[in-house]
Amino acid sequence: PGPSYTIDTIRYIKQKYPEYSISLVMGADQLMQIQQWQDYHEIMHLVHIICFNREDYHWTENPGMSLTWVEDFKMDISSKKIKADIATVPITTLFTFSEIFLA
Repeated sequence: PGPSYTIDTIRYIKQKYPEYSISLVMGADQLMQIQQWQDYHEIMHLVHIICFNREDYHWTENPGMSLTWVEDFKMDISSKKIKADIATVPITTLFTFSEIFLA
């Protein structure tokens, strides 16, 4: 298989579920690199971004970007860890987003 891009997933979800809005959750470290992502302008147009601050990151919102900035989030978590957990742990035993957010 070829590369898998976030924009491809977003397009698929938008096509399959056009009645829903999409939020993309990421850490500030990834938001700082979003200009390197495939079709990042389209991503910023199609989704609402929920961004969790990391220490020593400061962000100024781009015009046209729908962004919720979560400043006080102190949990050490990463997409790399989540992907590893999904690959090795039954999905029913993983935490839910609400458990992370409300912890």
